[in-house]
Amino acid sequence: MIDRGVPMAQSDVQARLESRDLYDSTREASPLTCAEDAFAIDTTGMTIDEVVDAIIGLVEARR
Repeated sequence: MIDRGVPMAQSDVQARLESRDLYDSTREASPLTCAEDAFAIDTTGMTIDEVVDAIIGLVEARR
């Protein structure tokens, strides 16, 4: 938002994301949901390389 010239606190950005995610997942028409066979990877605190390694690990485990 700052790059777009819109000053906004991180807490406001977080609140907007949570609001959007709630709307997207609970709307009547085509709500966004995870597939039953989906895997979720919590990438919090992970580097890009760690995320890639986690994905590769999941793929290799499924072969």
